Amino acid sequence: MSLPVHDKKIALSRQEILSNFFTFLSRQGIEYCVVGNSDTVFSDAPGDIDIVVLEEDLSFLEKELHIFALENKVKLVQILQHEQTAWYFAFHWTDAEGRQCFLHPDICADYYRNGKRLLTAEELLTDKKLIRDIFEDNSGNLQGFYVPAPRKEFIYYLLKKIDKQKLDANHAAHLMEVFQQDPEGALSELIPFFPHESINLIRSAAESGHWQPVQEKLVLLRQTLHQTVKQTPTMMLLETMRCIRRFLEPTGLHVVFLGPDGCGKSSVIEKTLEEIAPAYRRVQYVHLEPWQGCLEPGVEPPVLTEPHGKSDWNLLLSVMKLCYLVSKYIVGYFSKIYPKLARSTLVTFDRYYQDVLVDPRRFRYGGPAWLSKVLSWIIPKPALYILLDASPEVLLARKQELPPEEVARQRQEYLALFKKLPNAHLVDASQPLEEIVPQVNQIIMDYMAERIGHRYGF
Repeated sequence: MSLPVHDKKIALSRQEILSNFFTFLSRQGIEYCVVGNSDTVFSDAPGDIDIVVLEEDLSFLEKELHIFALENKVKLVQILQHEQTAWYFAFHWTDAEGRQCFLHPDICADYYRNGKRLLTAEELLTDKKLIRDIFEDNSGNLQGFYVPAPRKEFIYYLLKKIDKQKLDANHAAHLMEVFQQDPEGALSELIPFFPHESINLIRSAAESGHWQPVQEKLVLLRQTLHQTVKQTPTMMLLETMRCIRRFLEPTGLHVVFLGPDGCGKSSVIEKTLEEIAPAYRRVQYVHLEPWQGCLEPGVEPPVLTEPHGKSDWNLLLSVMKLCYLVSKYIVGYFSKIYPKLARSTLVTFDRYYQDVLVDPRRFRYGGPAWLSKVLSWIIPKPALYILLDASPEVLLARKQELPPEEVARQRQEYLALFKKLPNAHLVDASQPLEEIVPQVNQIIMDYMAERIGHRYGF
């Protein structure tokens, strides 16, 4: 059963959806605390909300968060397991102004890093405290959310920054703040992980506010941490199984944009990546071939000012070049694209192999059309095709690199191809960009929600 698609825009802000989420946790009787800098939880920044729950509650949430999505008319578009007991969720909706909005609860039980358990959920939830009167629930009553005891927040946050090798001024300020609330408790939490010399180093930094010595020793501190915390055979097995599942069921998405010159593919792709990037760990823009790699942000794809300016290759060379192109698609996909999908990347293509079928002259292909069609069967297929269509008059007004009759022919070829492609969506590219992009976003987010529903039986 798939999640229903909500087309109607809702006026709820990220802060309102988040307050509803905390209310949902409380209503379900789930014991939780928000770890990390709680001062930024209700800010407009679309960052993760790190939440700790008991393991039995985490199992419940994995199955029931779609109920929260239905109640709040949002889409659950992403679920990924990034540690043995840590799951990252992404909810998406469009607000009243048409903006793409996201909420990212990152929910864990025991705190693992690289398959090693550093802290248990029970430890982090011990002596948690309520920050009161922060938000209004659906009835207009002021509510709050739970955070760890200062000593637990200190050790959690410090271990996280040491493991990630990132400790900037903002991180240091937060560590100082929670340390000062319970210095003795914070120091006692360091004992299981670090020797006396390292504890003194950290204490000096937390007391003085001078964190440079700690920053200079981050590599050594991380080595010490991972030497102290051992990985059991069971942990190793579970971590291996997690990685295998991530590889077999990629949480990224492969989307191909097709259409004649002048349909605005590059502009649509760039704006789409900008707006829905929060649904993924990273985004990539690829032009035509997976083997060519990804374009950097702001870099325009190559432009052919004379797409038909060169003559076709002869039959033998055409067949050889086509086979070479097909091999680049297959090898490039499995060596470059699929690993990105497994790492939760949105990979968008500006053109794909189907352009060879529609416009062989652009590729100087002079071989038989049946061969290029047969070989298309073994090209790795994307999750979605999005065809940007416009009338020849609109296309020619934007680009005049091909004669009118060729533009009209290509448009008809793309439309005929569209009917044969799986998961293909047609978008009117004659509209303004600000009207096209929301439609593309809707297509992609709807697909993500339906995929989640199919994988998890919602």
